[in-house]
Amino acid sequence: SSSSSSSSSSSSSSSPRESAAFLCVGGEGPSLDTSVLVDSVHCTGDMIGLATKLHQDHGMDIHLFALEHRYYGESFPLSEGSDYPDYEDLTYLSSRQAVQDVVQFVQSDETAQHL
Repeated sequence: SSSSSSSSSSSSSSSPRESAAFLCVGGEGPSLDTSVLVDSVHCTGDMIGLATKLHQDHGMDIHLFALEHRYYGESFPLSEGSDYPDYEDLTYLSSRQAVQDVVQFVQSDETAQHL
């Protein structure tokens, strides 16, 4: 699952405003919820502080995204009718697949509409 938040202000300029995107990737920790971008083991205050500074000092549009790892939190895949994972359920539990999931998110049309 993903959460996103953006802050922007209207501009009378005809040229597009600069924007920055920050991506918080969940891992072996608690599920992501609405507080993930401000109070979480997944995202740091440094990221939030930099996003705020870029928006306030430079007028940039800021986009904050949080991704939950598919094997933690509510997104854990299980075979139909199963309460516990078996070997086949763990097929995509790897750091390589986690990186591929991030790439898929970044390249998705849904993400692109926010940037």
